[in-house]
Amino acid sequence: MKVLNPRELHGEDSLLLMLEGAFDPQAALERELEPFLQALEKCAGDWMPDVVKGRRHRRYSREALWKALEEKRDGDSTSIGLYRTALPALDTSLWLWLPPRAPRLKFFLEVQPLSVFANTERCREFVDMVRAWATRYPVTTYASAHSAADRELADSPNFGRDMQTAIRDGFDKVYEVCWLNVFGPKLVEAVGRC
Repeated sequence: MKVLNPRELHGEDSLLLMLEGAFDPQAALERELEPFLQALEKCAGDWMPDVVKGRRHRRYSREALWKALEEKRDGDSTSIGLYRTALPALDTSLWLWLPPRAPRLKFFLEVQPLSVFANTERCREFVDMVRAWATRYPVTTYASAHSAADRELADSPNFGRDMQTAIRDGFDKVYEVCWLNVFGPKLVEAVGRC
């Protein structure tokens, strides 16, 4: 099954989303990820994944997703990819860190072309999806969605800092304002609430 890779499709910008949040490690994984999948399936529309990748590619289904997460489980972590076989192109990764590590859900999404989000309603659905995720899986530091080209121009995630400083400090302050921003507790405390 051939999946599209946004980085292999030249000529148009893409939308990148990066989100890292907390989840309940005591809950059954299927129950804990249910709100994540519901929001994705409700809001993705024509960029909904049709392929799940664990050790191999499978047609997207909940059953395929659970199987992929299980087969990729490596002690205290697991990860899968979600893709599309037709335009718009989609490349996503879902990582879960499990006990004894601090439990974290990390999600990366790239949709190309960026023009998929030229429609106001589609943008509203995307924001609703991210809001549902950030509400259910509290953002630990910072989450954002923005143009891939703009991120590159801003030198994200280093923002002009050397690599060692960027790794040490992380998102310790607001370096840029993206199309969509979700601030974790430390950033909210630093910049205040509107």
